[in-house]
Amino acid sequence: MYLFEKALLIAIPAFSLLIFMEYLYGHWKGNDAYANKADGISSLLSGLSSIISNVVGIGVLMVSYEWLHGHVAIFELSSSHWWVWVLAIICWDFSSYWVHRWAHENGFLWANHVIHHSSEHFNLAVALRQQTFKWVSYQPLLMLPVALLGVPVEVVALTSTVMLFMAYWYHTPHIRKFTGIWSWLEYIIVTPSQHRVHHAINDIYIDKNYAGIFCVWDRWFGTFQEELDDEPCVYGCLGPVRTWDPMKIELRYIGNMLRDAIFTKNWGDKIRVFTAHTGWRPADVAERWPGPYISDYKNFERYRPTVPAWLEWWGFTELLSIAAAALYLFATIETIAPNPWLLFSFVAIALLSISSLAALLEGRAGWLPAIGRVALMAYVVIETGSLFGLPSPAFAAVIAYVALSLGIRLQRQLAISSGQPAVNTQINATV
Repeated sequence: MYLFEKALLIAIPAFSLLIFMEYLYGHWKGNDAYANKADGISSLLSGLSSIISNVVGIGVLMVSYEWLHGHVAIFELSSSHWWVWVLAIICWDFSSYWVHRWAHENGFLWANHVIHHSSEHFNLAVALRQQTFKWVSYQPLLMLPVALLGVPVEVVALTSTVMLFMAYWYHTPHIRKFTGIWSWLEYIIVTPSQHRVHHAINDIYIDKNYAGIFCVWDRWFGTFQEELDDEPCVYGCLGPVRTWDPMKIELRYIGNMLRDAIFTKNWGDKIRVFTAHTGWRPADVAERWPGPYISDYKNFERYRPTVPAWLEWWGFTELLSIAAAALYLFATIETIAPNPWLLFSFVAIALLSISSLAALLEGRAGWLPAIGRVALMAYVVIETGSLFGLPSPAFAAVIAYVALSLGIRLQRQLAISSGQPAVNTQINATV
């Protein structure tokens, strides 16, 4: 039980080390993939919000593979056979291709995926940009063939987790296209070159290379595009998100869809908002609320709020504190999870911390989530007599940190009140 959460105790430090190594390598080669530090922090915040919220399952799961296996299995295969594991990997990757492709081709399903493409940069941290709110999860339905064959639940669970981690390595700008004796890999597996294309908004690259592990699916179904030397990848979303807050990105997108469905005058369009191709909007609401859109991908204003350099570095301090909280949650999950109220409180405090830090990096004070975090922490202490079982020295350190973070926000509020500019999106305007 809690295998995924325990695996994160290893994965989080390992991923962090690889990101730090990529950062150092980029400095050494003069190609810093983390020149926009706030964007990198935002990617890591997104990863933390995703794995923390996953503990309480925020979203709708149409059906689990465990349920499917228990109701439709005709045979019962053994996990001791190596080919059962290979079968699970191939079927899972095939279904992932279609889930990924449909997420790009349908406006409502894009709500599950927009966060992953929200960065205007490309690095290992971008791989961690995953959804906080799983609006709908239906991939287990596509695993019906292996469920019928009776592939064990633990095999599917473990292979899906392994594949999730395998999708991490190719989110880097530093590994070029494989050539020479390694060129054959470009025809079998997804490589960094291929996945850079997937994240690009160039006309020739848009909506290409959906595969997760094996690129043969893209080649077979006509969605493959190689990276071209004369067409550098430009990253982001055609509808730019303009925020560092991962939860705001998702909530704002789904909120805009609901707004369009409510206010459009055509009754057919109220339904089509959720069934049409990504990007489609009824004409009347599109005119009323045009929203941002990148029409010239070679020249657009990249999002980079103006904040002091010291504040970006302070952002790393708050990021580390949230990561430490996540590790503590996963290390003590057996004692916290049985109490739903306590678990929800922990997750809520972490998400409020993420939202407050994102606001700080956007040039705002982030008072509302910061105060909400303090109030909820105080309530937990009053109700339980401790802060999630932390020993006294650790509890004192948390109190000192929270007090310091409130002081930082007070400083930002005073700076804003004195007339310092909050946001400047003109930095790095030309791609």
